[in-house]
Parts: sequence; structure tokens; C-alpha cells
Amino acid sequence: MQLPSKRYQAIISLILMVMITLYIAVFPSSLIKQLATLPWLDMTLAILALALSFHYKQGRACFCAFLLLVYQAFPLTLPDFVLTNIYANLLPQVMVLSMVYLISDSERGVSMSVMKERMATFIAIIFLLTIVNMLVTKYIGTMSFTLYLVMALSTPALAYQLWRSPTYENTVFCYIGFTMALIGLIGAPASNVILSLFAISLLVLVFNEAHKMAYFDQLTGIESRRSLDVSSRGLSKQFAVVMCDVDHFKRFNDKYGHDTGDEVLKLVAKKVQQVAGGGNAYRYGGEEFCLLFDGKTSEEIYKHVEVIRQDIANYPFAVRSSKRKTGTPLDRTGNVKTNSVQITMSFGIAQTTCGENFERVINQADEQLYRAKDAGRNCIMLPVAESPKYSR
Repeated sequence: MQLPSKRYQAIISLILMVMITLYIAVFPSSLIKQLATLPWLDMTLAILALALSFHYKQGRACFCAFLLLVYQAFPLTLPDFVLTNIYANLLPQVMVLSMVYLISDSERGVSMSVMKERMATFIAIIFLLTIVNMLVTKYIGTMSFTLYLVMALSTPALAYQLWRSPTYENTVFCYIGFTMALIGLIGAPASNVILSLFAISLLVLVFNEAHKMAYFDQLTGIESRRSLDVSSRGLSKQFAVVMCDVDHFKRFNDKYGHDTGDEVLKLVAKKVQQVAGGGNAYRYGGEEFCLLFDGKTSEEIYKHVEVIRQDIANYPFAVRSSKRKTGTPLDRTGNVKTNSVQITMSFGIAQTTCGENFERVINQADEQLYRAKDAGRNCIMLPVAESPKYSR
């Protein structure tokens, strides 16, 4: 069964998150009611989200947690202010526009200059909305018109940014923005249960980003060597390992530049990640990758590795010319004259059927990789005892 695309997964997740939040707020269970009576729960979760996002240098999540703390500070410091139209109408507008700003901005860490810029933007949003609401109240007589206008402009902007970049981080910003928009339309302040759910979503965001930082390669997006080390501890007694790397990559890098070399690694990573037969792909380091097949033998996985080798060797890489202004450094041939280059990879396979040490098996695969290099590259090598095969 084919899973929906990332865009549709993000939209479905967003709808479910908003609906569950509103359902919990309108029809709270006995447990939710008990949690709602806990003092400082929402603020404690927001402070925790603020601290962890700052620690992991997740600037957008950090600033979002700060906004939640600002929203929660008013009932504690100015309890009578909660009953005013400003709190019920103006603050939801500020929160929604702030989410539009965050989702439109790129992740730039938590440096002082970035935080000052975001704080200045936040103050500008408050100032702008205050002026607009004062004028609307003076000439129309109600702040609700501005609220409807902000919601009508902001919600499509949030939806567009999520469709353009359907990440979990953007899904959380849309979730907070859409929910605050609905809260503003209802005219009631967000309860501490809803604010706690906002903070929990930020915590999940931070943990998710921390997991990606630890176990996924930043350049290629596939699993990293650290993830390979963890996966190796849970293997069965029979498994096969494939070590592979890009042929003449240093020469290619020196000739076409590091940016083009990075694009080669990204595209190669996509290809090896498509390996069939139950294999998992990892970036081992530099231009070297590793394929891990649990419960398989060298003979069983050979045909799947051969498909990857042929796919990479037959893929027409086009190196961008110096006159090309748009597009990625590597792309299929287009209207601009480009230099077509062939990218090939060499593969070495090793296996164990009796639960040998993983490091020993991977070293054996590395030896076969060197044999593949010596045999002329762009080929696959099996251990000598298994009647070595190679393809060119």
C-alpha cells in the first residue's frame, strides 16, 4: 500500500491536530479536567520547550515558545486584561501573524542577531495591529472586522507555506496558527489545556529535530553512520553488508567544485536509498555509503545492488555551465548548454550466517570494495570464496 505524499501527510496531520485540540477543549475528559487544574502546567511546558529548543539551536521553535509564554503571562500579571477585547481579539491576531512570519522564515539558529530581528518583527506586528485595530474601532465600531481580515489573509498564507514545505516544524506552526485563528473567531481566550498542547507539540518538534541531528546525515538526508551503529546491534545471525563509494570523487570535486560535488552526493544518496530487497542505506562518511540487509545472503542481495549500480551509471548528470542562473547544480539536460558527466560507483559485499562481529563483516565488505576499485571500478565484488562476480 502506497503512503500519501508528504504534502498530504502534513495536511492530514494538521487537520487531525486541530480537530483533536478543539474536541479536547470542548469535551474534556475527567483526566483532562484534572490536568487543567494543575497550576503552571502550560507555562512549565512552554519554559521546557523554550529551554530545549534553545539548547538544540532551533530558533523558530524557541521564538514560538517565547510567544506562548507572552500569551500566558497576561492572565498572571493582568487578570482583568483577559476580559477585554484586546486580549480576546488582538492577541490571537498577533499570534497568527507571528506564525506566518515564522513559517515563512528559514531556520537560522538562536544567535543574538537573529533573536533581536525576530523580537523587532514581533514588536512591529503588535504596533501595526494595534494601529489598525484602533482605526477600525474608531470608524467601524468593532475590532472583529480586523480579526476576520487577518484570519482571511493569514490562513491561506500558512496553508501555502505548508504545501510548499511540508515539514513537521511547519505543520506545528500551522497548527498553532489555525487553532489561534479559531479561538479568536470564537472570542474566548485559549485555555491552559490548549496552551499545554501547543507546548507539547513544540517539545515533539524539538525532540524530532534532535533525533534527525543525531541519526540522519545533514547533507544527503539519509541515515548516518551513528544510525548504522545502532542498527547493527539488533541484527540477526545472518546479514549482509555492502560498502560502496563514488568513483574518482576527489578528481570530480576538484574539477567541478565542492557545491557540485555535494549535489552528486545528494543524488547518489537518493539512488542507494531506493535499493530493494529490504536493504537500508546509510552515509558512512565522505563519498562512502553502506547498505545493510538483515536476514539476507550475498547471493540474494546481489541483483538488488546491481540495479542500483546500473541506475547510477546510466543516469545522465549534467553539470551546470557558468552562464546558467537558475536551477540546481546538477540537473537533467535543459535549454542551457551543459557538460554531461557519468557518475559510477564501486561496491563490495560481505556476509555472515553465524552472527559474526559486525565490525569484522563491514571490514570484509570494505576489502571487497578495494578489490572492486582494483578491478577497474564501476563493479560489484563478492568474497573470493563465493565465486566473485563483477559487472561493468
